[in-house]
Amino acid sequence: MCCPAHCRYYQAMLCWKSTYPTIVWHTYLDYDDKRVAEEHFEGVKGLVEFLRSKADNHVLLYGLGDHMELDRDTGKSSQAPKKTPLELTSIAYYYFDVWILSQLTTVLERASDHEEYTQLAESIKGAFNERFLDKESNQYGTGSQTSNAVSLHFAMVPPRQEQAVLDNLVDNILKKHEGHLAAGTIGANALEHALGQYGRADVMYEIATKTTCPSWGYTIANGATTVWESFEVNCHSLNMKQFGSTEVFFYRDIVGIGLTAPGFRRIKIQPQVVGNLTHGEASINTVRGPAAVRWQKDDRSLNLMAMIPVGSDAKVHVPKIGLQDVSVMEGDNLIWNASSFNEGAVGIRGGSENEKYVIFDVGSGRYEFQLSAGP
Repeated sequence: MCCPAHCRYYQAMLCWKSTYPTIVWHTYLDYDDKRVAEEHFEGVKGLVEFLRSKADNHVLLYGLGDHMELDRDTGKSSQAPKKTPLELTSIAYYYFDVWILSQLTTVLERASDHEEYTQLAESIKGAFNERFLDKESNQYGTGSQTSNAVSLHFAMVPPRQEQAVLDNLVDNILKKHEGHLAAGTIGANALEHALGQYGRADVMYEIATKTTCPSWGYTIANGATTVWESFEVNCHSLNMKQFGSTEVFFYRDIVGIGLTAPGFRRIKIQPQVVGNLTHGEASINTVRGPAAVRWQKDDRSLNLMAMIPVGSDAKVHVPKIGLQDVSVMEGDNLIWNASSFNEGAVGIRGGSENEKYVIFDVGSGRYEFQLSAGP
């Protein structure tokens, strides 16, 4: 039980409260078990109604904000943000909580609740954009990394402006901060989601492999064997989970394992081959069994192993690694050649391509794809 001072402190941490609906939603997604939604629906609804009671025209003006936000010029972090408006992250997480509740109403077939909370989510999004989006510059808030990354991650950006906001975020990282992180715990988590979601895992890789301050590599060079609370040598805690969300980037973007239906009924395999990486490998123990990916490349070819659990279907994206007129073998079968899918390989039902990938629809099983350049 916390002391009164700490209770008051955590009461202000609006974004931390969102842990509850986030866990409920992702537990349902991972296990496809409606009991989770049923048992916690009223709890999530209670949180949303509490936040609604504190909002003024869908705007929440309190919160801790982007905790431990970095100032790269000084190499210091601040407990409360100095660059990102704290209400920006508060309203964004309020929206996310309501969005999750609206999704739970669909899972539980609660039509009247669905209409109410879907409309509430849209109203919050509208208020958020009215307050923070500069339509001329396509910047959110102050244009900080957190401001733009959170807006992208929670899909709050109007579709016509997504690319411009993403470009601003990338410019901030690569140009203004020379490939470094300049965000706190909330912003770092949003970056690790948004950059991969929008096809810029290369930028997150740039951040993740830095060794100068502020970076994970800098803390390692200064003796870190755990994840620290901040990137300063003399930080408060040398064992803190809040900057540990880079695992999202490794599993979902570098190796490319993601679900597209609850319980991993449908899986997306889409590695993003970035930087100087030549291989990647990981597995996830899903409710249906292990899903695994291993890829390795050289200048003219890429091999990708994908293991899809029993009862699952998948879209496997084989990276073209910048090659043209590619062909793809699966075992001894030529399944892609001259921009056309060839039938005959067991478990592979179809194929297509885009600028970056050759994409195959597959059932459960283990597949060995070999992509190579044409003559």
